[in-house]
Amino acid sequence: MKGPFREGTEFQGFQSRLKRKEIFMQGLMAIEKESQNEFNDSFINLEAEQQDQILSRFAKDEVKLKGVKASTFFGLLREATLAGAYSDPLYGGNTNMDGWRMKNFPGSKMSYIEEIESEDFVEMEPSALYDHLH
Repeated sequence: MKGPFREGTEFQGFQSRLKRKEIFMQGLMAIEKESQNEFNDSFINLEAEQQDQILSRFAKDEVKLKGVKASTFFGLLREATLAGAYSDPLYGGNTNMDGWRMKNFPGSKMSYIEEIESEDFVEMEPSALYDHLH
């Protein structure tokens, strides 16, 4: 035991003294710093390959952050990105259900009784949870 904190067990998952928003702020500032140092430009202005180079360094723990590993930040960033791209629009992401459209995911359906017996792939217009409220 170090100070008032104990190491978490494998059953507790990731443990940190930092709040999630502090991890994100530190990580995002580090991404911008890496972008400026490497390419002399903001991360959002970089080409996709350049962005991938920087993000790969975080995934491989090649960037130092305080209180958290860079790979942990990268994992949280990836998780939040996927949630935003594929969650129900009711929660504020996946605008116009475009993430679902890319994957041919039908979204929230009350029933698939008409489609369940089909041997062929059935294309459906996606619907969100809020569609059931009208």
